[in-house]
Amino acid sequence: MSKDFSGKVIIITGASSLKGIGSQTARIFAQEGAKAVVITSRQQSEANAKEVVSQLKKFGTQALWIPGDITDPEVPQKIIQTVKTTFGKVDVLVNNAGAKIDKPINAISAFDWDIVLNTNLRAAYLMIRESIGAFSRGEGGSIVNVSSIVGLYGNTGQANYAAAKAGIVGLTHSAAIDLGRRNIRVNAVMPGFVETDMTSDLSGEMKEVLIDATPAGRLGTATDIANAIVFLAGNKAAFITGQALAIDGGLDGGIIGIAGLVRAGYKKR
Repeated sequence: MSKDFSGKVIIITGASSLKGIGSQTARIFAQEGAKAVVITSRQQSEANAKEVVSQLKKFGTQALWIPGDITDPEVPQKIIQTVKTTFGKVDVLVNNAGAKIDKPINAISAFDWDIVLNTNLRAAYLMIRESIGAFSRGEGGSIVNVSSIVGLYGNTGQANYAAAKAGIVGLTHSAAIDLGRRNIRVNAVMPGFVETDMTSDLSGEMKEVLIDATPAGRLGTATDIANAIVFLAGNKAAFITGQALAIDGGLDGGIIGIAGLVRAGYKKR
């Protein structure tokens, strides 16, 4: 195992789910020799967050959980200040925190809209804004935002989620331009359908249809996405910035709507 992140300080938002993309990304950074991995999540996920921290420490990495609602501007300020005080700097920021409330567009309330847009998009903007000054002026660093292929193609019952994830792509492109002179690279990953808690409500029929529609022949895993995040964050991607990488097993965006697939009686290739 290489140690590409030796001496590096990593922040990952929304990383308390034990089987999620955030926690798996944290583990891989720890395996790659990160000096410190800081995870964030809401206070109510304390038990899981502490378990993730315990796992990270087994790799010899300094690990820290900072709770709070990162849609509140004061919380990202607190997180970055705590990391600077404790570890001296930030090298990598992964904006992974997300939420979804799936309903037909006519049933999405303003409250539903705000929760999804704030958790997925506003929080990423606030974390980027607050972290800029914590990156080393000489070395710079990397920001990786977690979007979704739904942000490109839309999906049945996910107008709010699709809007938020499309916004992440636009934020990524613009931040890469603004921060390039500081030697801070900004990229995004766009996962397809991945076996995590966020897709646990899919029926067996829906999963079968999605697998049939995916050339790779399976749903993605948290490790699939985490590996791409770690790659984009590291030196092997030193000339990559402003990009949004789809990691979807080749799923055809034209037929991504799950309900549409089922209604159309999608058949195996």
